[in-house]
Order: sequence, then structure tokens, then C-alpha cells
Amino acid sequence: MNFLFRCSSVGLSVKLLTHHLASRGTCLTVRQLSSILMCGAALALVSCANLRPKSAATAASYDTDCKNHAYVRLVLRDYISTRFHSQAPVRMAILPFSAPANVSAYNTERPGLGNELAWSLRSELVRTEASTIVEVLNRYDWPGKKDEFFLGNHDAINVAREAGYDLVLIGFLESMKSLDEAILHTKIIDVASGITVWNGRSRVERSESFWYRTNEWLDVDRRVPSANTMQPLFDSLVRCSVRGITSEEPIG
Repeated sequence: MNFLFRCSSVGLSVKLLTHHLASRGTCLTVRQLSSILMCGAALALVSCANLRPKSAATAASYDTDCKNHAYVRLVLRDYISTRFHSQAPVRMAILPFSAPANVSAYNTERPGLGNELAWSLRSELVRTEASTIVEVLNRYDWPGKKDEFFLGNHDAINVAREAGYDLVLIGFLESMKSLDEAILHTKIIDVASGITVWNGRSRVERSESFWYRTNEWLDVDRRVPSANTMQPLFDSLVRCSVRGITSEEPIG
């Protein structure tokens, strides 16, 4: 009810204003009338938008750009269907990623953010049905884990093999130079053969949306508190990464 009242009250105010001016014999040019209507529409847009939940307001505050670059890419769905029996329960393990210190709550790399990214990635992969079984393997860290990403990933493969998985997904989050940009490197490796099915770099960058700039211009609700958190950026990064991993179209 409050929502309808706020959204309709602006339109009613504009209507009353134009009626009042007309009743007093005030002549409005086409430009003046257009300006009134445009201002009314902008105010209505902001009034309605400000009633949205914080999560929706946060998402609307930014436009996010997703870019994937594949160094090695086999179409995941095709690889699984040709490599494994059609009735085989193909198991993919996701090892928690390493998170740089500049986005951690502590002075060193913490497993918490890497674990959150792994679970978010799992949810997205399950939603796309990329593999029959996708699980997070809670082996957080070992010496040289991040450096191993570029040196063969032998420990990661051994960990997944010992746990009985067919594929292992590994990766790490690059050190962040901006609160509006994040880069995630990921690999998917066939545990038995050591073949790299996917090796790619996913980058997301966000900028203020038209909705946010309109709010700022009108000086209405200039700050969305939850928009300053990193979670929406990481959520976009996970979706971007999974889009690259599961895409059947060529990737640059």
C-alpha cells in the first residue's frame, strides 16, 4: 500500500501542478510542459526504486561487465559425454580458492573467502548441470598451492584422485587493485589423464548504473550502504566464470 502511495503521489502532484497553472491562465510552452513531465517521471522512478529491498537496490546501483579469456578450452559438456560412460556419475571436486590479503579480514590469506567462492561456483555449476556431481572438497591450503596453478597442479590432482573424483576445479583470486574490479583464474583438470579441460581468466568490472546516477543527480538516497560491500562483485565474478566454463561458443 505504501509502495502504491509513494509511486502514484508523484504523478498526482505533477497533474495538480499543471491543472493549477492552467486554472490561473498560465500558458505553458511545449518545452516547459515537457520539462515538468520529465522531472515528474524521474522523481517517480527514484521514489519507486528506493522502496526496493537492499539487495535489489545494490544490484541496480551498478552495471557489471564480464569478460572471459580462455587459454585452454574444451567444451565441458562434450568432453564429459565422450570421456565417460553415459550412465557414469561423473564427480567434479572444487578446491577452495586462495584469496589475497587485501580483501581478507586478516593479514594473511584466509580460507573463508576462497571457500565462499568455491561454494558459489558449485551452486552455479549445479544450476547449469555441467556435471552430474559437483562437490566442494574441503582441503583449504598447502605450501605453494597458488604458485602450483602455473606449475602442473600435481598436489591438487592427487588430492582429488585420493578422494575419488574424476575432475578437479582449481583457481585463485588475483590481488585486487580496485573495489570495482575482480579477476579469477580457474582450471578444470581430468584427474586420471591430467588433461586440462579448461584454463581461463574471468574478469568483472562494475560501474555506476543510470539508476544510481539519477539518484545522485536528484540528491535522493545518494548512498546505498550495501552497495559498498564486495559480495555483489564476487557474485558477478562467479557467474561470469561459470559462463566461460560452460559456454559452447568460442571465447577470446
